[in-house]
Formats: sequence, structure tokens, C-alpha cells
Amino acid sequence: MQRLLAVFADLKIEAKVLEQAAHNEKIGYLLGLSGFSASEQSAESFEFSDGAVVFHNIASKRLDKVLARLRQDELFIPYKAVVTPTNRFWKLSRLCLNMKKEHGAMIEYQKNAQAKGQNE
Repeated sequence: MQRLLAVFADLKIEAKVLEQAAHNEKIGYLLGLSGFSASEQSAESFEFSDGAVVFHNIASKRLDKVLARLRQDELFIPYKAVVTPTNRFWKLSRLCLNMKKEHGAMIEYQKNAQAKGQNE
């Protein structure tokens, strides 16, 4: 975690580390966006032991440079997302589950492509 925060600091990217209890809050609230307030619902149980990074207000070229730097520094973070007009209304738990699902689909796609390439 400290290495990741050091990279972000070096790149002049503001970073916020969230506690497990934040999973019940909407992304927009966690980012301090206007129109969002704290959840009034009691926190449901949610287990997501893997780390994740959520980027907000970052241009494509800048994001490419950040991701290249993470690879260069051998910081493997399988779960990454960019805040969108849609997912800013999602709870953090939903975003995490969505990232996990997409990551699993990508791994499966890569395995199938690799198997197909070996069979040709």
C-alpha cells in the first residue's frame, strides 16, 4: 500500500484510502461530489479482501502513464476502475463486485485465446 501511495504522490495524484466500512457508500459520496450524502442504511456484510483503485477526473493519456508507471514499479493491481456518470451512483460494494466479474471474464478470455493459439 505504501509503495502505491508513494507512486501516486510522485505523480501528484491525490489518493484516498478507504476503510472496509465504506463499501456501503455511493462512489459519488466517497469522492465528495455534490448531490451525494452518507448512506442512511445499516451496513450490510461485505467481504472484498483484494485491493482496488478507482480513478476519478483523469484523462486517458494521463491514465495510460499512471498504468505504465504501476507496471514499471511492479505494482500489480487487478481491480481498477474509472468513475463514470453511471457508476458514481453505485455503492462501492457494487463497483468492487463488478470489477471482480470483469477481471474474471478477462482472465477467461486470455486463457481461451492462449489455448486457441496453441491449437493452431
